Amino acid sequence: MLRLFSGLELPRDLRRSLGRLQCGVKGARWVAAENLHITLCFIGEVEEPLAEAIDEALGRIRQAPFSLACAGVGTFGRRPVRSLWCGVDDNGALAALQRANVAALRGAGAALERRRYSPHVTLARMKAAPAREAGKWLEANGLFRSENFQVRDFALFSSHLGQAGAVYRVEGRYTLDANAPAA
Repeated sequence: MLRLFSGLELPRDLRRSLGRLQCGVKGARWVAAENLHITLCFIGEVEEPLAEAIDEALGRIRQAPFSLACAGVGTFGRRPVRSLWCGVDDNGALAALQRANVAALRGAGAALERRRYSPHVTLARMKAAPAREAGKWLEANGLFRSENFQVRDFALFSSHLGQAGAVYRVEGRYTLDANAPAA
């Protein structure tokens, strides 16, 4: 079984900038810089034949490259706060790519959650961090905004759980087509 998701890798400079936000909250388990990404679709655990069908389906997606920026921060969960994240400006092209991923994955036979898409970069997961500390972190970092970066491809990742947390490996990379119509 493979635990899969599709997503966007982030440029090194952006990961470095986001890394500067990763401090100041006791109990936060900060995501390693090499694991920072924007999820398009969480697929879950699948058998090898379905993983191959997923790879083929994602390879058929046609969309033009686009630019994107990260902006703002937030939390998931209230009491307790479950995670800290950085938001993503959506210019429409990201949402179109996400919808194309959903359609391709369902067409390949993947059973996906029916959650509203909320693009973000998870910076930390929390177990017992005080809500007040999370609130201070939100105030201190709320005006964060990255430079625009070019999205030229997306990837299929596998997630391998270990004692130090998840390790993500790129299983497939899909180049966006400069000749495709812009979303």
